[in-house]
Amino acid sequence: MSQLLAERIRHHLTPPGHWPGPGATAAVLAVLDVCEQMRPIRVGPSDEPVGHYFADGLEQTIARAVGIEVDR
Repeated sequence: MSQLLAERIRHHLTPPGHWPGPGATAAVLAVLDVCEQMRPIRVGPSDEPVGHYFADGLEQTIARAVGIEVDR
C-alpha cells in the first residue's frame, strides 16, 4: 500500500516533467516510513501508544488528498 500511495501522491502533486520520479517516490515513502515508526511512541504515563493517532491522521490526510482509501 505504501508504494501505491507514494506513486499516487507523486502523480497528483507533480506537474509532468517537473519532479524526478524515483527520487520523489522515495521521498514520499520516507514520510510514510516515519509514520510507521511513530505508531509505538508513548507520551506521558499512559501505557497506550499515542503516536499512532498522529501517524494515522497524516496518512489518512495524504490519502484523501489523492483520492485513495486507506484501511487501518
